Amino acid sequence: MKSQKILTIFASLFLFIFAVSFTSALSISAPSDLTRNNNQTSIILTASENLTNIALTFNPNPLIDGSATLTFSTSDNNFNLNSGSSKTLNILTDFSSESFSFGKHTTTLTASGTNSTGSAVSATKTVTHLSSFCKSGTKGDLEIRNVDLNNEGDGGDEDWKLLDSVTIEVEVKNIGSDDIDDIFVEIGFFNSDGENVVDDFDFENTDEEEFDIGKIKDGDKETVEFKFKVPADFEDGTYMLAVKVYSDDLGEENACADTASDLDNDHFQSIDIEREDDEGKFIGFDKITFKPQEATCGDTVTLTADVFNVGDEDQDQVKVNLLSSSLNVDLSKEIRNDLDQGDKESVSFAFVIPQNAENKAHRFDLTSDYDYRSSSNTYRESSDEETSVTLNVIGCTSQGDSTGQQTGKASITATLDSEARIGEELVIKATIKNPQSATASFVIDAAGYESWATLNLISQRLVSLNAGEEKEVILRFTPTQSGQQSFAITAQSGSNFESRDVIVNIQPKAGFLTGAAIGSGNTLIWTIGIINVVLIILIIIVAVSLSRR
Repeated sequence: MKSQKILTIFASLFLFIFAVSFTSALSISAPSDLTRNNNQTSIILTASENLTNIALTFNPNPLIDGSATLTFSTSDNNFNLNSGSSKTLNILTDFSSESFSFGKHTTTLTASGTNSTGSAVSATKTVTHLSSFCKSGTKGDLEIRNVDLNNEGDGGDEDWKLLDSVTIEVEVKNIGSDDIDDIFVEIGFFNSDGENVVDDFDFENTDEEEFDIGKIKDGDKETVEFKFKVPADFEDGTYMLAVKVYSDDLGEENACADTASDLDNDHFQSIDIEREDDEGKFIGFDKITFKPQEATCGDTVTLTADVFNVGDEDQDQVKVNLLSSSLNVDLSKEIRNDLDQGDKESVSFAFVIPQNAENKAHRFDLTSDYDYRSSSNTYRESSDEETSVTLNVIGCTSQGDSTGQQTGKASITATLDSEARIGEELVIKATIKNPQSATASFVIDAAGYESWATLNLISQRLVSLNAGEEKEVILRFTPTQSGQQSFAITAQSGSNFESRDVIVNIQPKAGFLTGAAIGSGNTLIWTIGIINVVLIILIIIVAVSLSRR
């Protein structure tokens, strides 16, 4: 028993001596982060034994090639410390370089010296610089009060999946005693290299990544909302979401704020973009469009969609399915070439609206089959959920509709409301009048333009008119062929059909030098232009010759 106690004492002494022998004789206090607002921080070096020739270095320095350089406030970089003594040094940073990218940048501070036995002693500490969203750091009386992230897709608020729809609500306040004009709220999305890639998002709000909210009176608050979709081809990884509010009137260098307590790093929120690892969600659909955007009975409609592999596995072959039970649509198309991770293919389906279709929004479901096995010609996986869109079908009732409206022929007139030139938007203003003695609804369409133009928009396809009432409908085209062209504006009400031919003279594209149209009918204009250029050159040559004499 006594021998066991002695062994325990010796073991404890050994562990103590072992720990002391590996305790550094030099320590460095933790420095605070460096920012553009605060470009210096202090460190304290403390020695537990006599040390000589203490030197300090940063690695790397500068932090990034061509940017912020770290130095000390004193040139004394070879000094001694007695046991139990300390020395305070200030670390300074030069932020004059504009190439210093957004985010946290670190360097390692190493202090090394020699003890009384001639052995080397060293200590290290990390020094961090934060390059913020505001160009000159936080300045002035603007404040970000709240940042609220809401992911409406499959991912989380801070872990986004491809094709997720995200909403960011930002509340800002003027905490000063004066009104501030020309205030902007902006979001940034920075990759690991500090590059702002926010432009790659598909924004739903018209202001995209920057809102102009104008004036905020002293003490007042304003809230803006950013809405966007994460594109299917967005690169996965970890990003930094940043927000700032600034005044263009006072200048960003004088009035800007980019910190918020809602963000996990005050200056930014870490966001992970992840590829889909759920096998039932490997295939995603985006940019789904109908042409025309509204349809009536007998119309041929084309649905187009982009098909993405958003999963973490490559696909040899994918089958895309389109189903609408209310319109008897059941179609499939196969993408037979490889659809690897991040790849995109476009598919289109054409179908005819049945004559007995109801006037309502009809649902269409897109699904996919994948994980193809050529040996058995089968697909082993299918979409867990449908991607649904709707098509509005109008004007299909032949003997009056559910609102009691009657049918009849319309009166149509049309005028040209723009230039008529290849590549430029052609605007036709049509007036639809109901000459009947009762209210009627008319489906408006265009026909016969396909060989010389594309139809961009019909402002209103279903027009309901009281007896004698008229309404204006705008048709927008992009001409692709010059010369005299024609098309028809049609108005259908049940089985009654009216058509009005429109003739337009499409000019060629404008010329480079004169602005005149390029074409065989403008040869004289071009000839005169060339002669004028030649005459100007001759005049210059003669003038130079005379000046030399």
